This record gives sequence, structure tokens and C-alpha cells, in this order.
Amino acid sequence: MGWFSKGDRREPDSAAAPAADGAADGMPDDDALPGRPRWRALSEEQRAALDTDLAALRAADVDVTDLPALGSALDAAMDGWYAVKERDREDYAVVTHRWGVGLGAFLESATDLRWGMVTDVYGTDLGLMGSEDDMVIVPQNLVSARWLNHQTGWVPGVLGHIVRLRTR
Repeated sequence: MGWFSKGDRREPDSAAAPAADGAADGMPDDDALPGRPRWRALSEEQRAALDTDLAALRAADVDVTDLPALGSALDAAMDGWYAVKERDREDYAVVTHRWGVGLGAFLESATDLRWGMVTDVYGTDLGLMGSEDDMVIVPQNLVSARWLNHQTGWVPGVLGHIVRLRTR
């Protein structure tokens, strides 16, 4: 069975549970996650949380409107995070989320992509989606994968490419 198989979502040795959703085979309805991404506007609380993350970046003198400066600031923050003993580091999920919000803010200002809660076959995430097509960007994923590998220098190239594809 493949990692992303939608056919059998049970744990390998678990007994089949009775169908709670009316499915005859006891498996969750495949329509629970859409084949095409769906976008939902952010709630007031979610928008306020984005604003809080952006304020934290501004307080650290990060300019989310200047792509080279944004990339340099993320690289410096990552280098600084890795320079600290592991037990003293800021929580990985918190820091990568905040930087994802910074990158997303840049993309929102430079493209036709807009913030929302995006649901696709992998679940629901804070992300950006085009209004005319199915393009989805989850900025925290862009950050977290590279943060784990301490990969620097990537922001201008990756975000620049997205901007070229999505310029208003």
C-alpha cells in the first residue's frame, strides 16, 4: 500500500470499524478531502494571528516587502537558531510558522495569491491560493523543509520564481 493511498486508511492490524458515515466498507468517505483544493477566508482571529506574526517580524527589523532583504533576514535567523544549543532554541514549529507568514505576506503583496485556509487531499493548512486556478502555496512548508536542512540562500530564487509565475 502506498503512503498516499486513499483506498484503505486503517492502521495495518486494526479491525474494521463500523461505518459512521454510511460507507458500506467502513472506510471514511473519500469526499472528506477534495480532489481539487478549496479556499476559505480567514476568520478575524486567524487574520489577527497573522498580524501578530508580522508585527514580530517588523519588531526584528524584517522588511517583508523587500525580497533580497527578506531572504537575508531568514538566513540570519536560521543561522542564529542553529548557533544556539538545542535545548535553548525557540520552538521549531513557532519559528518556521512565523517565517512562513513573512514569506506569505510577500507573496500576497506581489501576486494574485491570497491568504486563506486551504483544504486539499493532504488536509487543511494556512496558505495562499489563486482565485482563478488551483495553485496553492503553503509558506510554512517552504520554510520548514529547508530549515530542517539548514538550507540558506533559497528565498529570492524560490519566491522570485513564484512571483514571475503569478505577477498581477
